[in-house]
Amino acid sequence: MKGRAHFYEGYTMREVTYPVRVMAGMGIEILIITGAAGAINRKFEPGDLVLITDHINFMGSNPLIGDRTRDETITFTNMKSVYDRTLIGLALSCAKGLKIKLRQGVYIGVAGPSYETPAEIEMARRMGADLVGMSVVPEAIVGKHLGLNILGISCVTNVATAISKEPMSHQFALKVAEVAKVKLSRLLKEVVKGI
Repeated sequence: MKGRAHFYEGYTMREVTYPVRVMAGMGIEILIITGAAGAINRKFEPGDLVLITDHINFMGSNPLIGDRTRDETITFTNMKSVYDRTLIGLALSCAKGLKIKLRQGVYIGVAGPSYETPAEIEMARRMGADLVGMSVVPEAIVGKHLGLNILGISCVTNVATAISKEPMSHQFALKVAEVAKVKLSRLLKEVVKGI
């Protein structure tokens, strides 16, 4: 896909995740999700690529709410190992071969569109989050629910606004993402070859 619909734009969780449901219905088995994020982990810098090893859904909603099986029962989906360890290993191997620094971390998904307060970032850090963003999580939840193997890669576009010394601007994040896009494209091409 080129782009995505976001929860913060006013779309429902069902609308946000509809493309994943369509792709799964068409028979895909592997879902690669990319996105931009702010760094909570102080070792991460703008431009870094980060493999998502797990996530925290702090968006205030879940895209599986209301999902029912054919017999009208609510489905409960196990969220253990959302991000496929084999795909993570492949991505790490490809990054090493390309000499691309690839970090690993836990992504916390928030609803947005406001950036986080200092207290929210401190809470997220204490919860174990390395990155904060406003996407990825709904698609990953639905992908896991549908039995897809998922690889998540996030581009750090900024230091989380609440801990940054500089004021955050969306334009800065877009510039960093544009530069990192070249690295990410190279990495994804190798990963797809490896699959």
